[in-house]
Amino acid sequence: MLTNYTKIVLTTVVGLFANMLIAQNGYEVHKPNPDKYDQFIEEVYGEYADELVFSKPLRYKSIKKILNERVKFIEYSKPPGQNHFTNITEVGMFDQYNPVSEDLVIDPTSFNILKYDIDFYELHEEQRFLFRDTNFVIVILPQLK
Repeated sequence: MLTNYTKIVLTTVVGLFANMLIAQNGYEVHKPNPDKYDQFIEEVYGEYADELVFSKPLRYKSIKKILNERVKFIEYSKPPGQNHFTNITEVGMFDQYNPVSEDLVIDPTSFNILKYDIDFYELHEEQRFLFRDTNFVIVILPQLK
């Protein structure tokens, strides 16, 4: 059994090691929170969520796969530069079924990427979007790698 002192030392060492890895890479990768997937769908599809998504197992599975496997948020230690990426504000909103508004701040665990009019079914090209003037780049991986 580990003593409290040993647990504290191990936790500190692991934390320092993780910080060194982040500092060496210059970025940290975040994923959407799986507990919020249904909430994201309801926010975008509103009263049509049951009819268009939840009652269609393949569509529901497809959207969950997008969020779970193909979306990631990269937080760089320094701003990555606007020249290399499309700003997410230029994409427009996917408000065909329910009025949605742009996010002013980003929290990767609660950011609803489905609100944005992005072609999630791009087959071969990775898509990267800068979130406003922040250190965050939103990456949408292609369907086929």
